[in-house]
Amino acid sequence: MGLQSLTSLKELRILLCPKLRSLVPKEGLPPTLAELKIEGCPILKKRCLKEKGKYWRKIAHIPYIDIDDIVQQ
Repeated sequence: MGLQSLTSLKELRILLCPKLRSLVPKEGLPPTLAELKIEGCPILKKRCLKEKGKYWRKIAHIPYIDIDDIVQQ
């Protein structure tokens, strides 16, 4: 079931994981997610950049996205 089964998840913070390559499953993140913060994860940062990253379409529904203290929305 993965992260989609966490139907009450409102906030997700990923901190200091420099080797983390993947976070977003192909079905995306839960629609209840209101805040995503990524810090110290350079590979994930690149994949989540607004309109450029591989995962952007899967996370664009999240109202507040903060990557290394730069708000994406």
